[in-house]
Amino acid sequence: MAQPRTVVIGLDAAEPSLLRRWCDSGDLPTLRRLVAGGDAGQLETGSRQFPDPAMLTAYTGVRPPRVGRYFFIQPRRDRPTLEVADHTLPCDPFWVTAARHQRRCIVVDTPKIELAPPADGVHVVGWGAHGFNSALRSAPPELADALIARHGPYPLPNCDDHGRGQRSYRRLRRRLLDGVAARRRLLLDLARGGEWDLFFAVFSEPHCAGHNLWHFHDPSHPLHHPDAELGATLREVYTAVDAAIAELIATAGPEARVLVFSNQGMRPQYHGRDLIPALLRLWGMHEPQDRAPDPARATHQRARQPWLKRAREAVPLPLQYAVKRRLPRRLGEALLCRFMGVIALDVGARAYQVPNNEMTPALRINLVGRDPHGRVQPGREYEALRDFLATRMRELINPATGEAALAHVAIIDELYEREARDVLPDVVGYWSPAAPIPALHSPGYGTVFGAHGDYRTGGHGPDGWLCIAGAPADLAGAHIADVAPTVLDMLGVPIPADLDGRSRLVGR
Repeated sequence: MAQPRTVVIGLDAAEPSLLRRWCDSGDLPTLRRLVAGGDAGQLETGSRQFPDPAMLTAYTGVRPPRVGRYFFIQPRRDRPTLEVADHTLPCDPFWVTAARHQRRCIVVDTPKIELAPPADGVHVVGWGAHGFNSALRSAPPELADALIARHGPYPLPNCDDHGRGQRSYRRLRRRLLDGVAARRRLLLDLARGGEWDLFFAVFSEPHCAGHNLWHFHDPSHPLHHPDAELGATLREVYTAVDAAIAELIATAGPEARVLVFSNQGMRPQYHGRDLIPALLRLWGMHEPQDRAPDPARATHQRARQPWLKRAREAVPLPLQYAVKRRLPRRLGEALLCRFMGVIALDVGARAYQVPNNEMTPALRINLVGRDPHGRVQPGREYEALRDFLATRMRELINPATGEAALAHVAIIDELYEREARDVLPDVVGYWSPAAPIPALHSPGYGTVFGAHGDYRTGGHGPDGWLCIAGAPADLAGAHIADVAPTVLDMLGVPIPADLDGRSRLVGR
């Protein structure tokens, strides 16, 4: 007996609490119907440590150490500089595995990867995905030009390329809603145009809207400005996506199985990332030994930003992007790595900050035998410094609240054991969402203060959301690594034994 069609929808960085709220209110009738006829719940995503590879884990069913990257820019292994990470996958995404078992697959706008085409199927990348992504490419190759001819380019090439005035935000709002409408037309064109067993598409619009319009949505945000139209944009984007999902499911037919997931959430972007380098100096990372806390020596100082960062922030964002669009891609990447390295690659220290998402400060120990200019010996010396840094991070106070500045601090060896040491940072935190963080107090060391100047007002929340309809499921304790094996199970395809995740279907 033939398997029913399977529809998989990725809601890029859609906030779970908003999905639940707007399902309950009736603003998302499609998702509400799916929840009522299936199962839905919270999804652990790994975003308390590494938000960037969450979608890659969904594709592959394996976690960051095996994916091989934790951020789109990482330290090189052969010299003390940064590089843009390889955006090919080291293992097969679920649609490639499905295609090997004669399942016909259509996969559209998967962010953060290059083309990974299913055999005899369709894969489109780079039309309207959020973040670093391939240029528009497709399999079969001629499809990309055909889609542009029929649907045109995506209406919002870069969702950060705008000013901060009301007029610019209104233009962004129009382009976001136009983007959902254009995506809906393109997806329906593909879904109605051929035979398929799996249709997988990712909606980028919740991601972009959350980053840039959170302060209009959230009355508690310090930059909140009451504006009825802009304040409703986030809900309108989610509602438009919900309506598009309804049409895709209708195209799939009444027996279709449906899996919808959000790879992470969204919340106010409060962080103290730019204050960490000054704290590392107070903790003795440029000295042979750690400094012990001493209240008599405590200091109060402003964190000095690198001149390159100050110069960049002095240039209006639209002008920055106007220049960036004219640069060859390789040159643009090289300049970005140079800029990020000035901010977070102090390789003369025993430990230094490395690039990660704004919400998740990451520290790397300068380890002999691993890092090009290693200063810390493996074993006891490494472990003592790792534990010292984790303790100092856990002690950090946000003076604005008097509470812990970091909601979560993790020693990566304890999460992934020693398999992660070569690829991942050593200590990672997750900032508290309670209030802005204009300063950080380290007991026994002092207080460092200074503004970070972000243009985004929404940052990634730690949890995702998962809904399965059309097949019995148990989602208790679900992890984003479970998405790939669950989709394969829905398709009746054998699940590879080496995946980190497991199918969430029951009674199979």
